[in-house]
Amino acid sequence: MEVSSDDNPSGRLAAASSLQAHLFALKDIQDRPYSEALFTTFNLDLGFFEQRVLGLVRASGAAVTVIADGSRYEPDPVAVHSAGSSYRVGVVDLATAFHPKVSVLVGSEHFLVAVGSGNLTAGGWFSNEETLFVASGSRDEGIPAVVADVNSWLGALAGLRMSEGARQSVQRVHLAIGRLLEAGPVVETGQRLVTTSIGPILDQLPNGPVDELLLYAPFHDHSGAALAALLDRYTPSRVNIAVQPGKTILDPNMLTREAAARSVELVWHDAGHGYRHGKLIEAVTDGSRWVLAGSPNLTGAALLRGLASGGNCEVGVVTTTPRSLYPGDGPALETAAIPVTRILTPPGELPSTGTSLPILLGATLDGDGVLVELSRPAPLPVQVEVSEYNDQPQLSSLLGHVATGQASAHLVPDRPLGARSRLRLRYDLDGSTVRGPTHFLSDPDAVVHRIPPRRSTANNVDVNWQSLFGDLALLEAWTRTLDHVTREHHAAPRTDIRTPTTDDPAAAGRPSSHRTFDDEEAWARYSQDAIARLGPTLAHEASGGLILPHLSTSISTKAAVGVPAWADKFDADEADFDDEHTAEELDANTDADDATDQQGTTELVTVQQQRRFRSWVTRLVTDIENRPTLDRLTLTRLILIASLAPVWDDEAGWFPSLHNATSGLRNDDVPDLLQAELASLAAVCLFRLDQGAPPDRRTGTGRQYAQLVDRLRPILDEVDAERVDVIVRSIYGSQAATTLSRAVMDHLEAAAAMNPWPEITRLLQREHPDWEVDLEDDGRLMIEARSGAPFKVAAHAMEQVPSHLSVGIVVYAGRRPERRRYARHQDILVAEDYLGPRQVWKTYQLSALVSPTGIQANQATEAAARIDKPPWMEISQTAHHVLTSVGLGTSR
Repeated sequence: MEVSSDDNPSGRLAAASSLQAHLFALKDIQDRPYSEALFTTFNLDLGFFEQRVLGLVRASGAAVTVIADGSRYEPDPVAVHSAGSSYRVGVVDLATAFHPKVSVLVGSEHFLVAVGSGNLTAGGWFSNEETLFVASGSRDEGIPAVVADVNSWLGALAGLRMSEGARQSVQRVHLAIGRLLEAGPVVETGQRLVTTSIGPILDQLPNGPVDELLLYAPFHDHSGAALAALLDRYTPSRVNIAVQPGKTILDPNMLTREAAARSVELVWHDAGHGYRHGKLIEAVTDGSRWVLAGSPNLTGAALLRGLASGGNCEVGVVTTTPRSLYPGDGPALETAAIPVTRILTPPGELPSTGTSLPILLGATLDGDGVLVELSRPAPLPVQVEVSEYNDQPQLSSLLGHVATGQASAHLVPDRPLGARSRLRLRYDLDGSTVRGPTHFLSDPDAVVHRIPPRRSTANNVDVNWQSLFGDLALLEAWTRTLDHVTREHHAAPRTDIRTPTTDDPAAAGRPSSHRTFDDEEAWARYSQDAIARLGPTLAHEASGGLILPHLSTSISTKAAVGVPAWADKFDADEADFDDEHTAEELDANTDADDATDQQGTTELVTVQQQRRFRSWVTRLVTDIENRPTLDRLTLTRLILIASLAPVWDDEAGWFPSLHNATSGLRNDDVPDLLQAELASLAAVCLFRLDQGAPPDRRTGTGRQYAQLVDRLRPILDEVDAERVDVIVRSIYGSQAATTLSRAVMDHLEAAAAMNPWPEITRLLQREHPDWEVDLEDDGRLMIEARSGAPFKVAAHAMEQVPSHLSVGIVVYAGRRPERRRYARHQDILVAEDYLGPRQVWKTYQLSALVSPTGIQANQATEAAARIDKPPWMEISQTAHHVLTSVGLGTSR
């Protein structure tokens, strides 16, 4: 629900909204309207940020900075791939809580400023119930005065304890907004920013008295001090407090006592079941209504003390609203029905822990070394450990030391380090080791690199695979944009991007202006075009990491690093991230149960939705062979994912679309740099297609599959096992990846081999799981069957061996296993049999109308097809020749 704060559309307060919706709504993103983006947060999930937010913000043209509370900063290094290269991460060191949830995107003409309650996590942006104030617009439309308030707060923010790089980022944003304010008119829209940087937030709220207060926060101080101060200031006759029993942190008895002591009626309301993290103070008087929304909880550290007096760093917005935002629309509750969840430590007043160890504020490439910055001088020598980006995150080595009494050091590594390398502090205390959280080495030039504006009038939004398949409307819109941009690019001359070789006879005839991927500008243009069509995230994944995540620039391909083997990007379960309910424990340390994210996904459940989905897959594959390489890679992966969706009328209804898409992977326009990624995706697709094709490869989809293998065979030598593993993980998840990645490679080895016999053996075993099929030698099989006559087993096996191949089969079959030998060479079949104790060899003439199974199943056919007539007293020359040809002896 969104509530306009007044008639000016540039400022609005949203009761339950995600900033991502506002970012997706940007119509001029291809013009790169922003130059700076800053996000402040208490709790932080960098894996979520990179997957769901970073690409879209980078696509807007901004250099990106994230600043979080240093005491809660604990990133998962496996989930982080771009910190230090595509954006900067900073932390603030405070004795209390750095708690503001402020987002700023600003350019020379445009701005988007958001103040809310949600952290930069999946819960804060999607699944929790949050409040969010957004002011957006352009210089010419007028700039709300609250944006100027935010800029004043940014000036104070730069004075907090953080790394120099993070401070410079804040100052750049501060200056950018300042230039905007100087150039455009500032308009009063009725909102005011309140912040503990000025003083206690309570002192900045409108004056009282009021008739009624309506309150909600996930955290209350156990003493009731914040409620008591509100009641004293506003002297209402009634106070309404919405709660989520078992989730809201409070002592209802203490709050009831504070209200009763002031003769104020207190009414409890149920705030619903989904975790509500939005904070709200709402006051009603004489029919008018104002609200405070933002980061402050109903605690003393948030409302009653300024930052200079030991309060948290908090930011909120005060505005009038025509409608109530109070979430207590559930039934009234009795005090006895609300469980006590006590705050163990008064908010913002943490107990002493003895020696205060400095934290790492940041690490930056600096000439030939690394500048390491601590929050305060080290009380004892500090070791700095480093793990390079491509190494396993748990493997680290010593980079150097920060000496006692020093707060920074310039450390020179024994080998060059790159951005995204992981650093952490190590303290040795009384025989025990204490390690700090992982920080990511920043390249000061890369983190401020901005994607330049495009002349194109169309650009695709940034999404990942899960986003597309979670929202059918988004999926279709993305496809329409892809078609639009592809047509636009096809209208212009296409650049020849193949890398010439010295023995390429065509190279001599190419014009002198021909440019290849050895030229970084040609690669940059190719990357920009791909990102315009696909969006940064999909372009990065489709290229196997060659197009750097969220950074399409003129960067040499030699510096482009793919996703390392340790990466587990897509299997990260956002719902498992412990969000604000635990994060707020710095503000309100508690023994309450953690709140659970309840992020849902749109399921394709109705028949109509399933039909639309199938229709989309069919359209997607149309003319796929004529699309650019990266588009084919992306669309094929989408169709591969779609083949796993439960929307098909029959088990292999997806087979034609995936077959056509996979066939289109092989083309003459594939750059050398993308050969391994394309071949690896083809291998995974063949594995999936094999599951939908019958083992009999003579007709139907089985024959189509066999022909596809032959078509792709020339590129399958380029398959890379690590890239296969990354693709499998992105589609099937990590739990299944270990087994499936090996299965894909095993299948490839059998299916694509020039020697057909391993694949024949595999298919026989798949078709007859109750058989034991062994390949003794090329052309010679051993089959053990629990049931069936030996001749029947051999006949069925022969029919799955291509007719141009000779085959010998030894069969053990039946309840009392009998050993029989059978052979097929050219158009002659030989079958071993026994007349009593006497061994005989029967020979048969095969033809297009006479098959081994026909001979075995029909006596008339068997008699008519005989070459050697009874009584078969000795082996004929024909039988001897066939048996010798397939490597079977004639003795018992």
